Amino acid sequence: RHGQKKFVRACNDTARVICLTRPMRDELLSWGVDEERMIVEGDGVDLHRFKEVPVQSDVRKQWDLPPDFPIIGYVGSLVTRNTIEKGIPDLIEAFSLLKERGEVVFGWIVGGPEQWVEHYQEFARSQDLTGAELRFTGRIGAADVAAALHACNVLVYPAPASDHPYFLRDTSPLKLFEYLAVGKPIVCADIPPIRDAVDERSVTFCEPGNAQSIADGIATALSEGEDATRKARRAELAQWYSWENRMRRILDSVTV
Repeated sequence: RHGQKKFVRACNDTARVICLTRPMRDELLSWGVDEERMIVEGDGVDLHRFKEVPVQSDVRKQWDLPPDFPIIGYVGSLVTRNTIEKGIPDLIEAFSLLKERGEVVFGWIVGGPEQWVEHYQEFARSQDLTGAELRFTGRIGAADVAAALHACNVLVYPAPASDHPYFLRDTSPLKLFEYLAVGKPIVCADIPPIRDAVDERSVTFCEPGNAQSIADGIATALSEGEDATRKARRAELAQWYSWENRMRRILDSVTV
């Protein structure tokens, strides 16, 4: 709350205030920011990085991934603001539940920081998961993200059960828009800011912080396969959330 009045005055002196989510806009509105100055535009995706679709078998060979198993992937940072966990423990527990059910899947968690990779590897071992069911790969370069996503059959965006403003108000995750760009089935935590970007026509929702719900969502997404309607919806959303189209909408909203 420090400096809030000064911040509101600064907002109300601008041509436009861009809010990443509707909950963020509602919060600023309650502070006194002029509603007519605000629009909501989430993060976006660089579609140029996703133009060339690699052959899945080649990508799996590149990262020494199982050639025949369904791969369930998470590609992104493991924590935010250095300390806030992003649902990785729940995803790991979901892989353990799928193993108990006899579901043959391979989990692939890609991202850093390295100390969190080590922490989660230890947690995975406590859940009776070995390298045959789950692998961690550290942070990869932006140029490699598209290929890594194409290696997967299903992509997961988990979130913890949390009342932190990051999850209830602020997050507009880049990884979700990258997931949309590759067109694969998505399992997504049902948190308020995410509803700005996707709905049941494009993703399978799961309950935040609920490993059972994530496991069920993964099973559902696997059965979806290459559903043409959902795939087309994801492609449509990816175009809408391209950085170019995002900036075009913002600039068009400004009356000089």
